[in-house]
Amino acid sequence: DSSRNLFRRSTADSIRRSTGLPTQPILTMAYDEDDEHKETPLPRKKVVVLMLFQLSEAPSINMLFPIVPFLVRGFDDIDESDSSEVSYYASIIASTFNFAQFLSSFWWGAYSDRFGRRPVMLFGMAGSVICLVAFGMVRSLVAAVAIRAMHGLLNGNAGVTKTYMREITDSSNQTRGMAL
Repeated sequence: DSSRNLFRRSTADSIRRSTGLPTQPILTMAYDEDDEHKETPLPRKKVVVLMLFQLSEAPSINMLFPIVPFLVRGFDDIDESDSSEVSYYASIIASTFNFAQFLSSFWWGAYSDRFGRRPVMLFGMAGSVICLVAFGMVRSLVAAVAIRAMHGLLNGNAGVTKTYMREITDSSNQTRGMAL
């Protein structure tokens, strides 16, 4: 009878491991009497750096919304008196970054798994700086869309910073770390 229970337990454990399910019962993992009130402090320096990376992401997405209609009106190939044409091209410029970032985020995640989180984050930050400066000097619609697309393709920091946050936290402080 004990050999049957051992077989069942080992089979259940191997199924859990192969499917990615926890190897401990969920109730035991969620409540441990020894660790009930112990929370590991967040590594402040690393968290501050990650917050700066995430803070730099917001201007990349949102900084152009107030100025893009005026920018589009200044392009030579756009009829500035037609507001529907201006809004159409402004929306294309605004959405190009997010679409390109969506396309490249899976690649950046795989690249960061292979070569490390820090090089990917630094490369993304350098790409953001270069593309933001280049976007400030743009004079045509095609160039604006191309630079915004390049900016999105070069900036895969959103997912990588969340993954890095998960790596520097443990089960006691992960909720606080991910909320930042």
